[in-house]
Amino acid sequence: MNLRRWFSDHPTARGFLVIAAIALVVVVLSLESTLTAIGGLLRIAFFLAIAFFLFLLWKERRSDIETWSERGKRVFYATHVGLFELTERGMTLTGLMPGIDLRRDVLDASAMRIVLPASGRVPTLPATLFTTGDWAPPARPVKKRHATRRNRRASA
Repeated sequence: MNLRRWFSDHPTARGFLVIAAIALVVVVLSLESTLTAIGGLLRIAFFLAIAFFLFLLWKERRSDIETWSERGKRVFYATHVGLFELTERGMTLTGLMPGIDLRRDVLDASAMRIVLPASGRVPTLPATLFTTGDWAPPARPVKKRHATRRNRRASA
């Protein structure tokens, strides 16, 4: 039996033998930590390859975006505090949910810079846009106390 011909006829067996040989070398030479480091580097390389692929895809197709209508290019974010639009000036608050305080609940609570309309007034959105029937703003959340021995004994 010709071994070379057998391997060329059985590529799966040849692949498993190569994997077994690599595993044997790793175990004999105690290269587990090296293998772990190489695995980490391969993960990073894979992530970068995907990012590069997406960049090339965007670069090739970005001219298609120019054919979109202006309406298709507008980006809105609806949250529990209001309606935001991404503009050239930044994240602009275009509408406020009922019961939300602009200063306390939005401007002071947000980590990002929020742009207000040129007039400085943000209209309150009508509740009928997002509910049916009777609607009331949610009650303020109650701050939870950390469980201590005294609190546990009192509640028991």
